[in-house]
Amino acid sequence: MNASSVRNKLIQQIQKALQILRSKKPEDKRFHETRKKLKELRAHLRLLRTELGELRYGVENRYLRDTARLLSSRRDAHVVGDTMASLLKSTPGVSAKDKLAIQAALAKYQEELIGPQTASHQCTEAARRLQTSLSRWRSMKPLSPEPSAVRKGLKKTYRTGSHRRKESYRHKTPEHFHEWRKSVKYLRHQLELLSSYYPRAGGPLVTKLKKLGDLLGLDHDYAVIDEILDSGPLKKNVGARKLRKKITQLQQDLRRQSLELSDAIYQRVPDEFYDYLTTRP
Repeated sequence: MNASSVRNKLIQQIQKALQILRSKKPEDKRFHETRKKLKELRAHLRLLRTELGELRYGVENRYLRDTARLLSSRRDAHVVGDTMASLLKSTPGVSAKDKLAIQAALAKYQEELIGPQTASHQCTEAARRLQTSLSRWRSMKPLSPEPSAVRKGLKKTYRTGSHRRKESYRHKTPEHFHEWRKSVKYLRHQLELLSSYYPRAGGPLVTKLKKLGDLLGLDHDYAVIDEILDSGPLKKNVGARKLRKKITQLQQDLRRQSLELSDAIYQRVPDEFYDYLTTRP
């Protein structure tokens, strides 16, 4: 696959995202599906980093990132609410009084996260931005037919993910694990795109990356809840302390699973990884 083919795929993905936003699907579903498309778009864009140059790549990446953020807050608020409910249900000994205080803090966090803009306004603005992005990509001069730029982009994503993995287990902070999670998702979406061209790009490897991304995603959800529980009046809340202790245990297990699973993914240097993908089983 070459840079020109990736560009055409980007255009198709933007069109699909616009169709979803303008559809009559339920609001939550439209936002969620569009966000997924935008994540794929940013992953595919990384394959063109060398071809576009850092300046143009940076402009397009930030534009897609900011567009996705318009749709993120409501979904994130919903996810953190579900995760908190599950955590409260599975943690014994939290009093009714403590639960009420925790739920009040959660509601405040969700309200601040969503902000004052209506869903309709966010949807309209995201669609406007995507239409602008589509026009830019359609008017772009033809990209190189050579596959070398895509190869460099893929190896860079793999190299960055491997580095972030090491940094995550060195520093053990939620921020480092969250950055690694993003690299895992980028690599997964890139391999899904390239699976028709590279014999080993799909199948088991993509399945492992999806599972790894899910593990790291849950780790991030717990990190967000831990921050809520460690804020304001909840600092002295007995129930909140019990939940934070449970979160520590859950994160330790998630990170152990992530390390074991990722051994099979990041066992090679980038050149060896690329050679592995292009070799028939």
